[in-house]
Amino acid sequence: MIVQIRRGHEADCDAVLATLKASFAPYQGRLNPPSGVHTETVYTLRDKLASQTLLVAEVDGRVVGCVFLMPFKQQEGDLYFGRLAVLPMYQKQGIARRLVEHVERYGREHGFQRVRLGVRIALSENVHTFQRLGYEIAGKGQHEGYDQATYYHMSKSLVSHCQAD
Repeated sequence: MIVQIRRGHEADCDAVLATLKASFAPYQGRLNPPSGVHTETVYTLRDKLASQTLLVAEVDGRVVGCVFLMPFKQQEGDLYFGRLAVLPMYQKQGIARRLVEHVERYGREHGFQRVRLGVRIALSENVHTFQRLGYEIAGKGQHEGYDQATYYHMSKSLVSHCQAD
């Protein structure tokens, strides 16, 4: 299977919406509050494109995965990504990993120091996946109206810590 990663465009929004909905469907009932993916529309995705970069993964010309990225507003020099999704029939084949690698490459090419994301505490399998990719838990956050943490802040440095003598 050949996977192509490319920058997404407005014309991809229908396929991206279908990918998001199918990918996040298994989380219904597991997340409190529910994922915002369930309220996304083609129009909200098009609006995201005004301030965020979309990357899509394709197999045989079909969008099978996606991720949105943008500068992290709370920390200059950091890149944030979210809405990482892969169609269920294409999961466990390294596509999400490839999308994350492209996010990191984009970050390095554009001078970002660190990559960040939020991962729901209830989705321990996702937390472990990102830890295997080199991401660390950097703190906890809570959704508006909640008095307990609902997600982890995770991050990974893009800067090499090795220096030449």
